[in-house]
Amino acid sequence: MITAVELRKGRTILHEGELRLVHDVRHVAKGNKRSYMQAKLKSLRTGTIIEVRFNVDDPYRDPLRRVQGVRISLPRRERLPGHGPANL
Repeated sequence: MITAVELRKGRTILHEGELRLVHDVRHVAKGNKRSYMQAKLKSLRTGTIIEVRFNVDDPYRDPLRRVQGVRISLPRRERLPGHGPANL
């Protein structure tokens, strides 16, 4: 998950169940009011661009980033006759 503050031009996010590309993004802070992020998002399916506002701490899914533990298991090497540290 990423927050709206981490939105950058060119990043792909999942918004309203659709993959969208961040076309433009601005951080807006007016006076004493709470700041927000204003972004133009391009639909990867239809190509339409919409303009939306996000609260600064709104979470969004980054479909290209998977946060999972990776476990790599390598096969055990069998010793061949004549190959080992003693024969070097």
